[in-house]
Amino acid sequence: MRWNDLYIDASGVRLGRSEDVWQAVAEGRYDADECKVDDLVSVSVVDDLSQADLAVEAARRALSRSTAAHDDFMLVAHVTSFGFQGLDHWAPAAYIQSRTVGGRAPAMNLQQASNGGIGTLDLVAAYVAAGGPSSAALITPSDKYQLPMYDRYRSDKRAPRGDGATAVVLKRGSGVAKLLSTAVICDTTHEGAYRGTSPWAAAAGEHGWPVSLRRRFKEYLSSSGVEVADTARAGAAGQ
Repeated sequence: MRWNDLYIDASGVRLGRSEDVWQAVAEGRYDADECKVDDLVSVSVVDDLSQADLAVEAARRALSRSTAAHDDFMLVAHVTSFGFQGLDHWAPAAYIQSRTVGGRAPAMNLQQASNGGIGTLDLVAAYVAAGGPSSAALITPSDKYQLPMYDRYRSDKRAPRGDGATAVVLKRGSGVAKLLSTAVICDTTHEGAYRGTSPWAAAAGEHGWPVSLRRRFKEYLSSSGVEVADTARAGAAGQ
């Protein structure tokens, strides 16, 4: 999609403390050989805030730099790659809206794994472009990867997860950076790679926490006849 008159007006971020990955190795939480291959220095760890509260802090920082009036916001979009937001059956986007821009604009939760942020920007851009000359939207990607649901060092391979939130104000008229285009595509060939073959869970945690994406990927490979190289080529082609 090519865009006209859309701008990044302001942004903000909220990270946690930097955890030395070799400290995690020393404590038996991270495999030493994997740590060497991954070649990271640290990951961001948030101990005291929920995903939604991280998003609120990032949003407040962005809004403190924004030129948009609160009445200009026509959408609040809260984005997660990993679904659980600290409580079941509630609306984090409304929580974030009530503590930031307020108003009566729609507040929506969106989840699309690693493509959540860019995918949401693509959707929200269309929404803002259809609005008036001062229309604006708030986008707040936020995630935490913590036990008992997720093991940041062991649930997946070659991808230790960090905690944090960002926020972007997208608006018409002016800003610090003009949004020229977005490109989002989908290839469902390997949709099952992070689903595996285990039965659907009737209740959270029924099939075992922490989540094991490693196990699901092995199940997918063994059941489909697909090679690891096939998934890597598909990912590279999409990017």
